[in-house]
Amino acid sequence: MTIHSVTKLFVDQSIKLLETFESKNKLFLDNSVKKIEFSKSVESAKVINDWVSEETNDKIKNMVTPKELANAVIIGLNAIYFKGVWQTKFNDAKPGHFTTNNGVATVPMMSVTDFFEYINSTDLDAQMIRIPYQGNVSSMVIILPSGKKDLPSLLRKLRQSPELLNKNLAALRKDLYPSNYKQLDLTMPKFKIENEINLKPLCKKLGLEAIFESNTGLSEMSASPLSANAIKQKAFLSVTETGTEATAATEIDGVSSSAPSPFEMNVDHPFCYIIQTQNEIIFGGIVNSP
Repeated sequence: MTIHSVTKLFVDQSIKLLETFESKNKLFLDNSVKKIEFSKSVESAKVINDWVSEETNDKIKNMVTPKELANAVIIGLNAIYFKGVWQTKFNDAKPGHFTTNNGVATVPMMSVTDFFEYINSTDLDAQMIRIPYQGNVSSMVIILPSGKKDLPSLLRKLRQSPELLNKNLAALRKDLYPSNYKQLDLTMPKFKIENEINLKPLCKKLGLEAIFESNTGLSEMSASPLSANAIKQKAFLSVTETGTEATAATEIDGVSSSAPSPFEMNVDHPFCYIIQTQNEIIFGGIVNSP
């Protein structure tokens, strides 16, 4: 298993950073600030994109475009790279059926028989299974709603009662509930996800409006009136018979103020997934169509 997380702040040469921020950068951020000339948008975009590509094992490219740098003076980036090999490798994928929102599709389905931590959650009306990676330090959790069209209902429950996720993740633990560790025939699709998400609306919902305000947004960094203009994330995830490779890169763009048999689980319709270590969730998402 490999987990790699790094942060970088690209700042225009015209911006003078506060001494207090410079000190924190050296002490806590491992000198992760790099000054570049944003006026040279093509060259600056290449510097930033090369960094993201290198830190995500070439999985995420073209994080920013020269046009996006036209009014920017600060670009903050966080990149995460994860690669895990299944503790028990799946059999080679064979064509199988997966119900999507548009009907039934034929997709590569992989299968394995092994002992897994598994529950059929009445709270969520869904099956849950933890699939460990080698070393048993990290795992993927699949949450499969009982009905083929019940993913929206499952997501609504998780939004309204987020504590249900932790409750059911705890119920999967074989050290706490040995009876939930059982032999299963697991079938699931190979899938790959590549997407870009605008995180600005989410940040505002979480009460982070201040970082977008022209007078106070990034006041701890510079005496110049700076604020965040955009926050986006690009992610890549690939799940195969061997294991999982996943990356995510988040950008903050700153501008000046200007229920089947319990012994069988067939993941054949839309589901949620989580990749977690023993201490935290590092990736999560949904699959509507592999």
